[in-house]
Amino acid sequence: MPTRLRRLNRPLADTPPSIASVLMLAPLHLLLVGALDREWTLPLLLIHFGLFLLWQPVLNRRAVLRGWQTPAILAVVGVAAYLATWWTLSIWLAILLALTAGQSLSGQRTPPVNLGVGVYLLTMALTVALPSAVGVALPARLHTLAQWGLPLLVILAALRSHRLAVGPADRPLDFVYSLLVFLLVSLIGLGAVVWHQQTGAPFFIALAEAMLLAALALYGLSRLWSPARANWGIADVFSIHLLGLGTPFEEWLARVGELQRQARDPDEFLSKALEQLATQPWVQGLQWQAGQRQGGLGVMTAHHLRSEAPPLQLTLSVNRRPGPALQLHVKLITQVLAEHYLAKEREEVMRVNTYNQAIFETGARLTHDVKNLLQTLKTLCSAAEHTSDDEAPALQALVKRQLPAITERLEGTLDRLRHPTAQGSELKAAKDWWLRAQDRWQGHGISFAASTLRGHDTLPAELFDSVLDNLLRNALAKRDQQPVVEIRVAMRWEGGISLSVEDSGHAIPDEVTTRLFRHPVASQRGGMGVGLHHVAQLAEQSGYRLRLDQNEPGGVLFRLAPHHS
Repeated sequence: MPTRLRRLNRPLADTPPSIASVLMLAPLHLLLVGALDREWTLPLLLIHFGLFLLWQPVLNRRAVLRGWQTPAILAVVGVAAYLATWWTLSIWLAILLALTAGQSLSGQRTPPVNLGVGVYLLTMALTVALPSAVGVALPARLHTLAQWGLPLLVILAALRSHRLAVGPADRPLDFVYSLLVFLLVSLIGLGAVVWHQQTGAPFFIALAEAMLLAALALYGLSRLWSPARANWGIADVFSIHLLGLGTPFEEWLARVGELQRQARDPDEFLSKALEQLATQPWVQGLQWQAGQRQGGLGVMTAHHLRSEAPPLQLTLSVNRRPGPALQLHVKLITQVLAEHYLAKEREEVMRVNTYNQAIFETGARLTHDVKNLLQTLKTLCSAAEHTSDDEAPALQALVKRQLPAITERLEGTLDRLRHPTAQGSELKAAKDWWLRAQDRWQGHGISFAASTLRGHDTLPAELFDSVLDNLLRNALAKRDQQPVVEIRVAMRWEGGISLSVEDSGHAIPDEVTTRLFRHPVASQRGGMGVGLHHVAQLAEQSGYRLRLDQNEPGGVLFRLAPHHS
């Protein structure tokens, strides 16, 4: 477009939509209230079509015409202006009404200018252009109303819309609504013409009857479309048809959910889901790529659809040219597969992380067990170094009792290291365990007291060993800071065997008790600070609970008891 024409088009393109509607209808109105055989007919039509290109809601109003577009538009406009008759004007008015209604029905609030323009176009099409086309003379009052009343209505509506700063350009055009409105107006107009010619009834009587029949038909269709007291209507059937596309889509979705639960890894899920998709009757073949993996099934035809939802790229081949509904379906299918694929990947990552976490926690817990066993061995070595010849038989008896227990605990530690996710602990006689515990900790100034234990009472030895070792090591650490600290260990029956360790040292700080058992706590003895955290987890796995029953200066009591006690 030349520079001068661009400069001229810029202010016209910036014209508010409401004002553009009035400018577009002005030359058309002068033509409709005049006569077609006048010398101004062709110029008025050309001006009207030019202003229509600036008002129209179909294309971008700021678009620049290039190449063959300008000659093509001029040729169409010239032919339409040359062949202008009342019939062609009636059709053109119906087209303008459809475009206006397509904008009005696509939004929640209809601009006043759209209402005014719609009333003007409908009235002029059915009461001026169409009667003139069939040779019916207009009544004088109707002619006066069309000549002065309707333009005034459009101007007032345009001013109202301009003040509200809303107009047709603010809304997209719905071509379906436009087509339906055009067909409805054409049906009413042609029905009135046919009824007038077949029965000889006055044209405006025939027009009123045609409008009444159309209103009754629309009312009946609206009741069938969405019945108020029925579960199903035409709208539901139509929606199911659009969503189903003639394929068992819901069954495929259910199958995909089942595959997601059954598949072991993401690749297996994707392969089986795509195999299910390839069995759909409208799918001729498919190609896919997910990360570094790719593949294909079936036969690829000339009609195919590509869709992408990271990390999945999917190309489906169909047996006919795909429509918009099928394209939407393919996007939905790709999104569903991609989301399930990503969920399966996250599930696999979580499974690996869970396994690694189990290894870490087991390793940390076993480190404490090994450290406690090492302390026991050091104690035995120290006792051997400081034992006289007279005490040798007693030392030998102690070593005979302790070494098998230490060996057994080391073997259990190695077994847990080989199988970090294994849970549970071997049950052993409570009496035997209690005697070995006293032997292991004798010489440390620890008081042991137990209520009467029955011969058939059992306990998880691994759990009780770990809890007792950790609690006594912590209590002995207090004795290093406070020389006079009494340590008491008690065992009794509380709906199950319970173990308590009490010391008379200082209370545990509040900032530590809030994290105790639930999180690793920084150790003040150079350790890892995770001992009680891990034994508490081990207790939960074994059906026990480790808790702090008392925490005050001179009385800190830990208790290990069954959950139900």
